[in-house]
Amino acid sequence: MNWYIYWYFTIRYFFWGLLGYGRAGNNIGFLFFHLPFIALIMALIAPIHFVHEAKYVAFLSVSILFMLINEIVFWDDTKRYRRWDNHYRNNNTNRKNCFFVAISIIGIVSWLFLPLLLKDYYTNR
Repeated sequence: MNWYIYWYFTIRYFFWGLLGYGRAGNNIGFLFFHLPFIALIMALIAPIHFVHEAKYVAFLSVSILFMLINEIVFWDDTKRYRRWDNHYRNNNTNRKNCFFVAISIIGIVSWLFLPLLLKDYYTNR
């Protein structure tokens, strides 16, 4: 199991434990898993010299495509998903779980503050 799949299941079970198995746990877990990657996409697209409007379109398109691919890869009730889930439940450790939760929190904070740091790249020059 690679780090990406482990991160997905860590965040999923962490927020299920905090908020329950209902919609709240799923939605907050979804945000904490995807927003760090969206912040990374924002930082990678910012220095590329597009026309001003095309940069927003590229950022939104790549972010939506990324979330769509993740939802297809981590589709519930598939044999692959159940195999990954069982592997995570048998091999998880507190040290790795804390690391991935901390990475997610750092990613969320960076997602909140990156627009302020990159405002020169996203405004008209």
